[in-house]
Amino acid sequence: VDILGHFDSAEYESRIINRIKDYCLKDYLRFHGWREDSHDWYAKADIVCSPSHAESFGRSIVEGMAAGCPIVATCCGGPEEIVLHNETGLLVQPGSPVDLAESLACLLESPIMARSMGEKGHIRAAECYDLRKSADAWVEVIHNALTTTSKYPASGLSEFMLAVIKEPAPRVLLGK
Repeated sequence: VDILGHFDSAEYESRIINRIKDYCLKDYLRFHGWREDSHDWYAKADIVCSPSHAESFGRSIVEGMAAGCPIVATCCGGPEEIVLHNETGLLVQPGSPVDLAESLACLLESPIMARSMGEKGHIRAAECYDLRKSADAWVEVIHNALTTTSKYPASGLSEFMLAVIKEPAPRVLLGK
């Protein structure tokens, strides 16, 4: 298992390292830290797993879908809006290692289903999350917010966002 990203704190990292030792998993897990080349890792992945306890959006989920990977994620906010259960991936309850393991095993044992979910996820990522396709909609929303009469004055941030979003995005999620 390849794990990308960093730990939120030294205390959390220590707890995880101790669990790895307790369960004798050192030979099965590889930590790679924060990576700028994540698209290369998604291209090699069979499954993208996001077992968060809380997730406001889930960028790694969208990136995995964009790369054509089936997703296993927890029902903890953002993933519930991104992943279509049994269509683009599988959703499990947070804090349920048995459900998580069963879902991962299901996809590993069913490559045809996994491939189908990956293909549908790729299409969904392109339709819903590609900035190039959604930029015009964002421009319209921000423009309407700036021109609509409201008790709140338009902020400099909104004007800045309107100007920036018209430019090509510095990072595009779709890479495969």
